[in-house]
Amino acid sequence: MSVRSFITSRKALLSMATALSLSATSLFFFGGNQKSKPQPVKLPDKVQKQTQSNFRTNMRQTLAQKVVKRTSSQIQRQTTPLRSMKSVQCMMGQCDRIMEKYTRKHLAIREGNISHLYLDSKGLVTAGIGLNVNSWNSFKQLDFMDAQGRLLTEQQKRMYYARIQNYKRQLARSGRKFNKLAAGFYADKFAYRPSAQSISRLFERRLKDSIASVKKMLGLQKYYNLHPYAQGEMAMMHYNMGSGKFNPNEWPALFAAARRADYLTMSNQCHIKNDERRSAFLKAGFCALKNIKMQAIGDLYSYHLNRKSIQSRQM
Repeated sequence: MSVRSFITSRKALLSMATALSLSATSLFFFGGNQKSKPQPVKLPDKVQKQTQSNFRTNMRQTLAQKVVKRTSSQIQRQTTPLRSMKSVQCMMGQCDRIMEKYTRKHLAIREGNISHLYLDSKGLVTAGIGLNVNSWNSFKQLDFMDAQGRLLTEQQKRMYYARIQNYKRQLARSGRKFNKLAAGFYADKFAYRPSAQSISRLFERRLKDSIASVKKMLGLQKYYNLHPYAQGEMAMMHYNMGSGKFNPNEWPALFAAARRADYLTMSNQCHIKNDERRSAFLKAGFCALKNIKMQAIGDLYSYHLNRKSIQSRQM
């Protein structure tokens, strides 16, 4: 087909489409019963779900395109004049407070706060805000009371722990799937409930361990270059999986992106089916771009440490 014939056929198609649209418009406004309204087309459920999924994906991609990738050197040039070491340490403390508040809030929302023992979707013994107490070392840190209000001894705890593990094996042999059973199913299955004080104590200890582990894996400089929301999301991932499954060897791309403060790559590499955590990393990127005071705190901290070490050597 030549170029001239292609242009002619294209003009003919455009004129036909214009004529059809004009005729349809005139029919709608001047012909037929004006009181009748066009009925909306009902799509099948499968098509509706696919359309909604495509819409969420497109929105996430649109938001992700707005996240600007900036290296720490570019951010450091923006944070002039350089703050003093004392002010940098104050900013680090402020980051920690924001991160802990964010982490506690979203852990309670996502995990729930269950006062009794239950089995999670993988069959692990859990209590409180997603606390994994499947091992004996974790289980024995909880305090249980009998019907008379007396604390269980360690021997009674061992017997109770053995009964729970036996019940879990029986439930697995019966063909029941753990991910199909809600936490309320186990409300009357286990005789003793852990005390609220022991759950809160274990939760605080576990959360502090997760935050300290993420700091150690990333290093203070790279950790504080991240926005507190991104720090909190990584702490929550460690809280849910532990050091055995959440570490740079198992998640190399995520940790590499975290060291670069690349929130877009972190959103793509967190491998979470729902969009909540992926959107949280993008939100952290937006907040980091808006609030310049929260950027490159780790670089400033490292700068002052290096400067201090150089001065001490010269002396």
